[in-house]
Amino acid sequence: MKRFRLWVGMGISIICLALALRGVDFEGLGQALQSVRWPYLVLAFSALLLAVWLRAVRWRVLFYPQTGLSLSTLFSIINIGYLFINVLPARVGELVRAYLAGEVLGTGAPRALSTIVLERALDVLTVVLLLLGLAPFVPLPPWAVRAGLLAGAGAVVMIVVMIVIALNRERGVQLGEWLGRWAPERFRVPFTAAWASLIDGFAVVREPGQFLRVVLLSMAIWAISAVVNYCVLVGFALPAPPTAAVLVLCIAALGMVIPSSPGYIGVFEYLVVLTLSLFGIDKELALSYGLVLHGVNYVGLSLLGVVGLWKESLSYADVRGKMQKVPMDEEVGASS
Repeated sequence: MKRFRLWVGMGISIICLALALRGVDFEGLGQALQSVRWPYLVLAFSALLLAVWLRAVRWRVLFYPQTGLSLSTLFSIINIGYLFINVLPARVGELVRAYLAGEVLGTGAPRALSTIVLERALDVLTVVLLLLGLAPFVPLPPWAVRAGLLAGAGAVVMIVVMIVIALNRERGVQLGEWLGRWAPERFRVPFTAAWASLIDGFAVVREPGQFLRVVLLSMAIWAISAVVNYCVLVGFALPAPPTAAVLVLCIAALGMVIPSSPGYIGVFEYLVVLTLSLFGIDKELALSYGLVLHGVNYVGLSLLGVVGLWKESLSYADVRGKMQKVPMDEEVGASS
């Protein structure tokens, strides 16, 4: 099944890349790539660095009421997760983040995983609200509105479910104990402990002040991510308004649910070309912008991931090997 998903993703990436390249004047593409002003790429990377740092700050708040977690270690783990997302399919990097948080910080992998689920739901909702906020200024295509509303509805449902679970923790734990009875005896205690840890990962929603911090940080993260896109836009001197950079951000973020190759190669470029066509940008300029913007994110986050591995005295092979070898009962037992 994993191989099937991988091949489907690779096929979609190849198709999207072919669509992005169809009819492109490669000489014009080369000239467009050479026209980029490098100082703006430095600014884009600086904004990217700030956005990821704020993600680390938000993640620390999401572990409430647990405090004292190292911000620099959370930052490293997030970047390591991005590195794995860039080289492995199916967003395996999210599981790597949860595993490393359990191993390095002692949070327990299940609890870390539930904070990541909440984080992703908030990200989707923030992007959808940002997209809808563009409606008065940009003629949004119907397919983008439909995709945004569908994704937003899903995110709202997920967040409501998490709030209900968090506010009814005792009943949730009892449900886990009941489900644990159906598991083999040696898995019952680790299963119920992991279940309780998962529920505890939603604890931040019970505290309005802390949850508001998370929401505001989410807004700041995506606002700064839009700045990354805008810096590259200015670097190419594209004849498009700042709203174009924001729309590219929203469409690309929502498009990441599409199965693709690791790093979303092809899918990202096609979505950028498709979005900028709404602003009358010719394909060569749009594709050059997409390639460089993708490069800033892909190369920048991968390099930060390598630095994160070095800082935490880890190696790519070591982390991947441990992820494959950790027995289920040992992994979930770490949260007890």
